[in-house]
Amino acid sequence: MQLPAFLSLKWKLLLPLTLAMAIGTMALTWINDANLRREVQQARLDSATRNEALLRFLIQQNERQLVDAGSALADFIVAGRTGPLDLEAGFACSLTGTSSASTRVLKACACTMPVSRCWPVSAVRRHRMP
Repeated sequence: MQLPAFLSLKWKLLLPLTLAMAIGTMALTWINDANLRREVQQARLDSATRNEALLRFLIQQNERQLVDAGSALADFIVAGRTGPLDLEAGFACSLTGTSSASTRVLKACACTMPVSRCWPVSAVRRHRMP
């Protein structure tokens, strides 16, 4: 079987067009695949960043809540040992008698307490001690 020495006009048009279409399809497929891989990788990185920020926020919020709960527990323990807090006076004082060397007269509540043992009523109501 011997091949003809020439190709007909039909084959001269079909072969190059078929090859061009195949090469074009392969190139577009490769470009599409590269773009999709890049988008998926970027989506993973964005999701990881978002999850990390959310986790950091939740940890900080939990830490604040634990500090608030600890402050509230300390306030309740102090209140239980020294009697009810004087919320009407403007300051909640936790001790009734101390030495004069370690006390200061607080003009807002007119009581003699160590400054470290008195805090504003607003802090007590929020269960926080400054």
